[in-house]
Amino acid sequence: MSTPINDGGNAFPHAQRLWDNDAQSWAVHSVGGMTLRDYLAAQALAGMVSRAPVGAEFSFSDYAVQAYFFADAMLAAREVKQ
Repeated sequence: MSTPINDGGNAFPHAQRLWDNDAQSWAVHSVGGMTLRDYLAAQALAGMVSRAPVGAEFSFSDYAVQAYFFADAMLAAREVKQ
């Protein structure tokens, strides 16, 4: 069994009121949105592609994998105590 990936939670959640049957009351939950990991990877990918040499051959999958390495590093940096 592998270690679960830290996705950072929702990047752009919105509040939604949901009925809680156990508590018999309304509860506000944060739902939806892409994960912070996906958002960070998309930002890293945009930066890498914008700096790619014109006419250079590159692998889209290589860039995608690298973008998630950057995202994982940024999420790990959030956990470092300063």
